[in-house]
Amino acid sequence: MDTEGAVKIYFSLGLSYKEILVFLATNHGIITCVISLRILKRILLQARLFRRKRKSGLREVAESFLLEECQQSGQMTHWPTVKHAFIMWVRIHILLWRDRLV
Repeated sequence: MDTEGAVKIYFSLGLSYKEILVFLATNHGIITCVISLRILKRILLQARLFRRKRKSGLREVAESFLLEECQQSGQMTHWPTVKHAFIMWVRIHILLWRDRLV
């Protein structure tokens, strides 16, 4: 796997910039003097990947998720699937939130 592919994967996993650099160094043998934070950000910019500057609240995210899913399906026949996906999404985020508090 090339460096750019690894960066994209680690970014999509939600790792911070420093964590990405550490993973590149440990798993791919890429020394941090070869790829700096500036180069990492440039790779992400060229791939059109960026972190959101404004954090959204859980309610806002949930509402936009439901609206998007309902608009994509076009009908409410998919509602059980949407409801299940939303419940699973909320459970995962609650568990992640609890882990941060511990």
